[in-house]
Amino acid sequence: MQRQYAGCVGKKENCIVTVHLGYASDDFHCLLDGELFLPESWAADRPRCREAGIPDTVVYRPKWRIALELYDRASAHGLRFAWLTFDEGYGGKPEFLREVSARQQKYVAEVPRSLSGWLKAPRVVTRCPEPVTSSVDYKLYRNDPERAYHMFATEEYPGGLSWLG
Repeated sequence: MQRQYAGCVGKKENCIVTVHLGYASDDFHCLLDGELFLPESWAADRPRCREAGIPDTVVYRPKWRIALELYDRASAHGLRFAWLTFDEGYGGKPEFLREVSARQQKYVAEVPRSLSGWLKAPRVVTRCPEPVTSSVDYKLYRNDPERAYHMFATEEYPGGLSWLG
């Protein structure tokens, strides 16, 4: 246990956090699966984990990664979901949204109001020759009235700046 955000009370408390996958259809609903979320500070302290009865196989993973593993495990057993729903803790993670979309899964997500997106993905026209590495670089690109830009991070182009058409 440690002080960490507990969604059920809406603030940081000394608690254990778990990630769950549930299923609902008409008047039927149940929890299908769940796993312990192990904070990084605990994962780095294996003697503390052993004392608490946490197996060595349980390591730190972001909550969104645990959620995908639960979903994949259920899907591997033949379960299909018409829709997934999740809160801002998951909806605010672009990596999670990309992974869910890559699985061709429909979803409804709560997202932070700072998240921006498109109804239709923009077409990348060209890539800037140099990545934007500082706020000074950003200010130079920001003041170009002829073009719109989009900062994005993917495994393919980490932290790159692209001109959009």
